[in-house]
Amino acid sequence: MPFFKKLAGQATNVFKKASGGLDVGLRKIGNTAGTIGSYIDKATPILTAINPELGATASMVSGQLQQGRSMIKDARGINQQVRSGDISGAIQKAKAMSSQPSTSFY
Repeated sequence: MPFFKKLAGQATNVFKKASGGLDVGLRKIGNTAGTIGSYIDKATPILTAINPELGATASMVSGQLQQGRSMIKDARGINQQVRSGDISGAIQKAKAMSSQPSTSFY
């Protein structure tokens, strides 16, 4: 039996390290999307003055980035629940997240 306990402990450590790396990656992507979105928001009035269609496109891109950032935040929450052992809560949150309208980038 000690062999299986040791194996389970090692598997748990590997899983926690991998999911921790996922959390850091998602956090960085979310922060970058938010930063780019805020820069686009600041530039939108200037772009609208140059070309109204360009301003409308910039506004749409900024909204999509903010929506993506929100989705990443939800994914990080699911990852945290899995890491803490709340699998049923993570499944419920994932189901709620999947029922949200999809984002289309065009």
